[in-house]
Amino acid sequence: MGQQAENFNLDSEVLVGLYETFQIMVLDARTRVAINQQLGKFKEAKRLFGMDMAINTRNMKQSGN
Repeated sequence: MGQQAENFNLDSEVLVGLYETFQIMVLDARTRVAINQQLGKFKEAKRLFGMDMAINTRNMKQSGN
């Protein structure tokens, strides 16, 4: 993996970039809201994202494996 600057805040800087990208790529505001809700469900492991396979995948991606 590449090196990160000491003051790089992964959570906030990545999220800002993600939302800026959504604004460019997804013109419909309602669709952006739906995407954001899905991301929340993924992070909280709700519904489909709460299944073992989804949780394991999320944990592996977060640990860098």
